[in-house]
Amino acid sequence: MPVRTHMQFGSQARAAMRRGIMGGVRLVETTLGPRGRMVAMHAIFGDPFSIIPPKLSRDGEAVLAAAEIGPPVERVGIHLLQRVASEIRSEVGDGTTTCIVLAGHLALEMLSLIEHGISPDDLVVGLEEALPLLLSELQTLARPVAPELLTRLPRSIGGGSTHLGKWVVRALDAVGFQGRVHVAVDDRLEAPPFRLEIQQEATFHWPLAEPHLRSAEGPALLCLSQQSLEDVQATISLLERAHEQGCGIVFVAPAYTEPVLELLTLNVQQGTVPITALRIPHTSDWRTIILHDLAFLSQGEVIDVIAGATYNTVKYGYIESLLLADEQVSLRFRPVPEPQIWQRVKMLQEALAHLSSSLERERIQERLSFLLPTATLWLAAPTQVLAANRVTLAHNALAWVRAAVHGGVVPGGGVALWQLGRRMEESTNPVHLALARALVAPLQVILRNAGVEYAFIQASLSGGTSVYDVEKQGIVDPWQVGLLDPVPVIEQCIRKAISMSSLLARTETCLVQEPVEAAISTYEYVALRGITKICTELWCMR
Repeated sequence: MPVRTHMQFGSQARAAMRRGIMGGVRLVETTLGPRGRMVAMHAIFGDPFSIIPPKLSRDGEAVLAAAEIGPPVERVGIHLLQRVASEIRSEVGDGTTTCIVLAGHLALEMLSLIEHGISPDDLVVGLEEALPLLLSELQTLARPVAPELLTRLPRSIGGGSTHLGKWVVRALDAVGFQGRVHVAVDDRLEAPPFRLEIQQEATFHWPLAEPHLRSAEGPALLCLSQQSLEDVQATISLLERAHEQGCGIVFVAPAYTEPVLELLTLNVQQGTVPITALRIPHTSDWRTIILHDLAFLSQGEVIDVIAGATYNTVKYGYIESLLLADEQVSLRFRPVPEPQIWQRVKMLQEALAHLSSSLERERIQERLSFLLPTATLWLAAPTQVLAANRVTLAHNALAWVRAAVHGGVVPGGGVALWQLGRRMEESTNPVHLALARALVAPLQVILRNAGVEYAFIQASLSGGTSVYDVEKQGIVDPWQVGLLDPVPVIEQCIRKAISMSSLLARTETCLVQEPVEAAISTYEYVALRGITKICTELWCMR
């Protein structure tokens, strides 16, 4: 496909990117804070039959991802903000809207200073000098997250939803802050619209011994073998035992002899006992560790002929269900008593802290991933649009808690950034003063969305120990009401904003390529839409 190249230089390039950044920031600002509004997004490209419903979101990254607006050079500014939001999402999982507002306002301040004659190199030096000062001041504001503090944070955790915050804290309390929490939608829930399900689950990438040996999916005995399965008579006895108990059986072994495979195949063809035979491909020492972990979870034992543990002497484990998908095996066990599971997890975590080998660390982390319980948080919503929005809020809430536990918390509602801005106001460097104005922007936007003038409450925040609660419409103590933000989120927002502005300050030329497509008139477009609708109706009437 042919392409068209757009080039702009100097002040023209900076002015175009400035317009793009300004448009992106103005679009995202309306979603920031507890009183932020939704943005409705509907893409017609890739959906000619209008099947996909519009998407409503307050997530800054999602909103900006749909903002392909303006001329090509202006879109460069929007793409820079999109990249910053994507990076902070992947690193801390939350804070994309705050990061976009902060990075956008700082970039606008830097571009304005360049137009007033300040050297780009001086801007970069000033930003690099300010970064360690800001991070040091941020640590002085931070406090660790104590367990009793989490009980006062539901509204901050749930993005304004107290009920969601409580259920997220309950889920992480059940599985630990390193445990896995899945978020799913259940339309059958009515009141309350949340349900928590705790499971013990292990997932592996193991092949089947034979493609047809995969019929055991429900409750089943678990036969774990250190050596290859060779004893046909013992296998027959085990199949009879599973038939008497009315359950299936899952075999996990490094290899199977031909007579054993023929016996299992014959049993599957007759439909006597559901069977799934898995081949564990690990080396001998690692296979032993994995098998014993599975025996611990299934409350059984491992067959080891060399050690004297035979078919007739071991205790077989039990699993509640098995799921196979693209050579990914998920085993779900009965709940293990908490003291036992946490004792084993603590032992592995202590070993992980003293290991330097990357291979050994990966193995310990793999064991922890399936030893820790898994929680599924079910949400209810009357529509698909609302369900998608609630799932996004739940994922943000999980990231919020993990970041807060890892790095501590600071006063929320934009006040932490505002306090850092006041620290920058003590300098006479124009770069630091511009940075101070950008750091105040998130608080001003939150208040503006709530219909409150920043000038009216500025004096009330001068002590640095209070925040404005837009829900209660008054000045409150953030540590008492739980209106807080995670330190890692604020830190990454500052780092990303300064990094983006430093690169933008040294940008002199903008070069953009876009594909050249045949333009059509309005009448041709209307006719094309009409033909599309007719084809859709004819297809539905078939």
